[in-house]
Amino acid sequence: MREQLVPELRFPEFEGEWEEKKGKFIFKTISIKNKGYLDVLSATQDRGVVYRKDLDMEIQYDKANLNNYKKVSKTDFVISLRSFQGGIECSDIEGIMSPAYTIFNFKDKELYSTDFFRVMFKSGDFIRKLDTLTYGVRDGKSISYRDFSSINFKIPSPQEQQKIGDFFYKIDKKLELQQEKIDNLKKYKKGIMQRIFSQEIRFKDDNGNDYPDWEEKKLEEIVRFIKNYSYSRNDEGEGKYSHIHYGDIHSRYNGLITKNTVVPKIKSNKEHIELKDGDIIVADASEDYKDLGKTVILLEKGSRNIIASLHTFALRPNEKLNSIYFLNYSYSDSYKQYMYKKGTGISVFGINKKNLENMSILLPSLQEQIKIANFLSSIDKKIELEEEKLEEYKKFKKGLMQRMFI
Repeated sequence: MREQLVPELRFPEFEGEWEEKKGKFIFKTISIKNKGYLDVLSATQDRGVVYRKDLDMEIQYDKANLNNYKKVSKTDFVISLRSFQGGIECSDIEGIMSPAYTIFNFKDKELYSTDFFRVMFKSGDFIRKLDTLTYGVRDGKSISYRDFSSINFKIPSPQEQQKIGDFFYKIDKKLELQQEKIDNLKKYKKGIMQRIFSQEIRFKDDNGNDYPDWEEKKLEEIVRFIKNYSYSRNDEGEGKYSHIHYGDIHSRYNGLITKNTVVPKIKSNKEHIELKDGDIIVADASEDYKDLGKTVILLEKGSRNIIASLHTFALRPNEKLNSIYFLNYSYSDSYKQYMYKKGTGISVFGINKKNLENMSILLPSLQEQIKIANFLSSIDKKIELEEEKLEEYKKFKKGLMQRMFI
């Protein structure tokens, strides 16, 4: 029985089946060579097509081979066939890209909507379809343009394409505004933290009086180092203990380990020294300086038996240090500069125990630390709520895409 080419959800003014057409009849490749200075572009899954001013780091490119780079115009589509990662980007920027990218656009722009295909190329169904066409290469996966051209695309009339494209364009704008709100809150927090840790901003007690002057303390004066262990991913499995692995500090945890945070278990049932609520866990290794010394706080241990594991230091603060204050201090420029200065290594960077012990911190009284921690945590809560809204918008968009595309 022939498949009905009708989406589950549709604008009421449209009816009839969608058309099925192979990619080779819709798209054409573009190979205009670089003939003058334009910005070098790159494509990333999380940020689309970008250029150097958009990134925190330089785009790597072959300066001697720039004449062979391809020109990219606005609304051109971009896919890296040699190192395929899923999805296709649409450029909002004019520039040039490496010959490793395939640049393409429509054969007839009157028949097809850029915004319709921009959304469709990001749909889960389409990405899974592309994934079935890939084959393994040494550095990942690859796809041929011939295979891409053989895909059967299911498309409505130009008018319905435009309607769908406009609809999702508005949703994307809402997503962008929500992301911008989150980014602005994070910038605000970063700016206010700089002013707090430089003492440009000071808090007062509940009676309106000044707190005592800050004191300089070495870390070894305000924490006690708790034993850590060297369990790796290979040791994970069912057992008595859960472990905090440095890789999870970098990728899984967002500053706080609460009762809802998944902490993997290890197979060993030997006796270990356990962590307590309020303990500070610092990653002593990282692939870049930016995350060296990244910190999490064990806030809610619950009934779990949790230990510090591979490439971590576990610190138990004394009565002079508030854990959440230290967590926020670990985001400061002073902390990061110290890590950069004392970190060693080539491909992986590390900080040793002696250097961590000797790190000097300008420390307010415990009461002022708590006020600072509570104030910054209130900003974190606002950021978390806005991020939850963003995730809801993304789920809403994903659900519509599943119902409005075939």
